[in-house]
Amino acid sequence: MKSRLMALVVCAVVAGCDSKPASPAPGPGPTTTPPVGDGKKEPAKTDSKNDPAAAPDQEIAISGKVSFDGTPPKRGKVQGIDSDPLCAAQYTEEKPLYKDELIVGADGAICDVLVWVKSGLEGRRYPAPNESMRVTQKGCHYHPHVFGIVAGQSILVVNDDGTTHNVHPLPKVNGLNPENTAQRAGQENTWTLPSPEGPFRIKCDIHPWMSCFCLVSPHPYFVVTGGDGAFELKNLPPGEYEIEAWTEKLGAQSKTVTVGGDKKKAKIDFTFKK
Repeated sequence: MKSRLMALVVCAVVAGCDSKPASPAPGPGPTTTPPVGDGKKEPAKTDSKNDPAAAPDQEIAISGKVSFDGTPPKRGKVQGIDSDPLCAAQYTEEKPLYKDELIVGADGAICDVLVWVKSGLEGRRYPAPNESMRVTQKGCHYHPHVFGIVAGQSILVVNDDGTTHNVHPLPKVNGLNPENTAQRAGQENTWTLPSPEGPFRIKCDIHPWMSCFCLVSPHPYFVVTGGDGAFELKNLPPGEYEIEAWTEKLGAQSKTVTVGGDKKKAKIDFTFKK
């Protein structure tokens, strides 16, 4: 049951900006667990006010929307794609490759925003899913552009293009081997990231417009917004939480919310300005 729930989390964080709204990220079933480790032998210390033994509540949910305040900026076209004829051949003037750094819908909804529980779950341990998070290079473009994994989970990067790419992860906490590798057409590489850390960039040194961002979370309570900018974090234990909305271009915002008891549902919205 745990592995199935974790798999659903993975599915929840890869909704595209042109797809339907992102599915809510489910949490794991009730557990009583030791503190979250920090990659060393001793468990990480915590100042959390929340009870680490409190069971997740299926009725608890934190939801909301991420929006842009003002005139939605136009999505720019990728420059320099002609440097690789195999990349350029996949696009036309009418259907170019657009940048992913900031995608705002006509109604102001922001896509590809990573919303997660930044604090409040200290003192708990969540097993990593057995399934790798699949990241593809297709059309000289990373899919998905923003995603999250649970600490200890692996990412599988696949080259589905007919040209050579380069995978260059830039974590600040997790040491990776290899740190930087070329990928021929059809090649794939897997990295396991054991320690939690905030979103870091993965880039292609051959095609400088190519990049994506990965969160390594100590828990599965995270989701990436779809085209409607909506999010929902479900099945949390009762407690006080800091919820962060992270964007590549506009920075991050955090809000504190308390759920549990008579307040099972909470709604918080995030609004960004350029």
